[in-house]
Amino acid sequence: MQDRSPLTRQNLLATHGRTIHWVICVRCSVATEHLLLVYLLPTIFIAIYFGSTVAVLTSLASGLAAAYFLLPPQFSFYVADSLHIAELGFTTLLAVIAGKVVGVIHQDVRVGRDD
Repeated sequence: MQDRSPLTRQNLLATHGRTIHWVICVRCSVATEHLLLVYLLPTIFIAIYFGSTVAVLTSLASGLAAAYFLLPPQFSFYVADSLHIAELGFTTLLAVIAGKVVGVIHQDVRVGRDD
């Protein structure tokens, strides 16, 4: 079976970088609080292509990126509002769980094809 995507840091960073770029561009027209779930997308894609371990690391990096780019005060890792801390924690936890589930399902499908 041919591997669809080589495991490289460039691919990982490119996927996350594209998401960050898109969020920064769209942030002007949409309230930033509603963009937290966008950070689930790179976790899902990374879980499909690279597995659940890398997806968990991506979800943690996504949580840090969301805190830095989206939550006030922007461009700082400090989050002033306790509600935003709870939202960020929930979103990061959701990304970790989604990454693990998608990674396991994708691995099962891959093993099933090899049989």
